[in-house]
Amino acid sequence: MSKSLQFYLDRINPKMITAARELRGFTKKDVASKLGKTPAAITKFENGSLLPELDTFFSLASILEVPPAFFAKDDQSTYHFELSDCFFRGKANVSMKEKRLITREGKQASELYVFFKSKGIIFPKDNVLKKEQETSSGKEIEELALNMRNHFGLGFGPIDNLMRTLEANGVFIVNMSGKVSKKIDAFSVKSEENPIIFVYKDKIPSRLLFDIAHEIGHIALHEGVEHGAQQETEANRFASAFLMPWSVFKEQCPRRWSLKAFLEMKKRWRVSISAMLYRAKTLSLISESSYKRAMINLSEQGYRQKEPGESEREKPSLCKEALNLLKDTTTFNEIKNHLVLSGKETEKILLDQCVEQSIIEELKSKNFSQTQGELLRFDPQK
Repeated sequence: MSKSLQFYLDRINPKMITAARELRGFTKKDVASKLGKTPAAITKFENGSLLPELDTFFSLASILEVPPAFFAKDDQSTYHFELSDCFFRGKANVSMKEKRLITREGKQASELYVFFKSKGIIFPKDNVLKKEQETSSGKEIEELALNMRNHFGLGFGPIDNLMRTLEANGVFIVNMSGKVSKKIDAFSVKSEENPIIFVYKDKIPSRLLFDIAHEIGHIALHEGVEHGAQQETEANRFASAFLMPWSVFKEQCPRRWSLKAFLEMKKRWRVSISAMLYRAKTLSLISESSYKRAMINLSEQGYRQKEPGESEREKPSLCKEALNLLKDTTTFNEIKNHLVLSGKETEKILLDQCVEQSIIEELKSKNFSQTQGELLRFDPQK
């Protein structure tokens, strides 16, 4: 049975007003204008010092396109991390508003894992090695990358499937397809039990591989460290060393620029030609002048943004596997009720995580749940 608006208003969690606003990419001024209120009133709604009137509460839900139950959601049904906890890999001109938006989108998608855990699914524990030294010299980063590969049992050649390796070692990979995917390549956070890496599903496979390795570098090197340009440089160094270990890479890498030769390398290593060239320069396998000529040549051929010779894109599998375990005892409505989103948004999140449409339809056809409809049942007292 659906609850009344007053039921949810009586149980409002002010933090969820902020969450819904940022999830839709709105400022307080935006919401105030649509509500016919002042930004100061929105601030009071969000800090809990002022309770909205019932009609305002209804309008707020409509403007932010969430069920009223969303505002009654408690803090136990989500991961606890803030924008300041995240490392972002992307363009320098990404605004704080855009970062808040993608952080909220990421949180919303990662709540699938909270749901799965509530249903009894036990995921692998965090098994990522962490830096022990206070400093992070190039040599120390190289050593940590090699130790990480050894820890994961990867050897020193090309990695067959990085996503699968990381998921098996307790890292959650969350696919996203949000509004600022052209500005942000990936971001990551160490959240409670498991690190989470958020990636965009439309990224070029070779660049995606480097993005993921870059974020593993942040998780391994920078827990509790202030974010800055140095940390980005260190994460790039880690990604290069992790994906292209010097002992094997140096034996296979061409000593002069040849597009054909580097395309052959790309087939094996699946890393972008640009990344391989930079690694070759760092290891002094090619000269600085050869590196510059190669990059100019790539630009002239239009390959700086989209290279030839891409491999198949890796896909996360944990959500799909969890649903396969739960599909006989779980319904689509249960997932929707946990996320407290519309059916359309819930389905989009599942599809982003590479859950097949057939599984989603099967979940929709089941009728174990006692709750139906878009006004979602949620009782924070239970």
